[in-house]
Amino acid sequence: MNASWSADAEFQLTEIWRSIARDNPEAAGQLNRMIDDAVESIALFPRMGKQGSSPGTREFVVRQNYCVVYKILQDRVFIVSVMHASRRWPLVES
Repeated sequence: MNASWSADAEFQLTEIWRSIARDNPEAAGQLNRMIDDAVESIALFPRMGKQGSSPGTREFVVRQNYCVVYKILQDRVFIVSVMHASRRWPLVES
């Protein structure tokens, strides 16, 4: 299966990278690679993540603090969100 990203997930990944890179660009790059590797694994084995908190989603924890939220579609895995594990999911509008 292929993986595709929502605009929100791409933005979240960029913001995570920026936040970490301010203090440690090397760590930001390592985390980015870990998330990319996780998404590649998810594309190969879509059911590897646990059932998600939001209906129709699955969640895969990357390096204990970051979570990739995705949906399994007919022809691809769709990355819905990438967030710090302490964030509440599904995201609640205030």
